[in-house]
Amino acid sequence: MTYEQRAFVESVLPQICQRGKWEFHICACQPDHVHVLLTSPNDSKAIRKWLKRWLSEALSERWPLFGGDSWWAEGGSIKWIWKREYLEIAYDYIARQRAVAEPGRAGPE
Repeated sequence: MTYEQRAFVESVLPQICQRGKWEFHICACQPDHVHVLLTSPNDSKAIRKWLKRWLSEALSERWPLFGGDSWWAEGGSIKWIWKREYLEIAYDYIARQRAVAEPGRAGPE
């Protein structure tokens, strides 16, 4: 993804999480993958499916794909975080990878 597409993904993910009724914490979009930290009682594989679908729709409105191309590969990793200390570590890890810096934080390293 281009920098502009990455920044777009980071800007729309909070609204997509709101649409899915998931609690958004932070996200970071890299050229070849996306990290999203969210809280939800719902099935994680279903969340991943809806995130990819809704993000694809949003991206394709601005940058149409042709010939059956897709924005995403199949699958992707899902990690559960059960402890507050690990949640903070994951949050900081993702914050350092953002294309667009969060207010009050330095940009990506």
